[in-house]
Amino acid sequence: MTVHVDVAAYAIGSLDRDDADDFRGHLDTCPTCPAELEWLSQIVKLMSTTLVDVYSEAS
Repeated sequence: MTVHVDVAAYAIGSLDRDDADDFRGHLDTCPTCPAELEWLSQIVKLMSTTLVDVYSEAS
């Protein structure tokens, strides 16, 4: 993958250690990826919270 494509994969924690390290290095120099990562991280957090709520209600 290219580092710009890795933003979503990084946000959900699916990159292997080497790719995650490379991506973190990229974040220091890229003008757009940090903002995209922040946005995606908020979505991931919201989705995980929503899924927990849905599963709790179903139990």
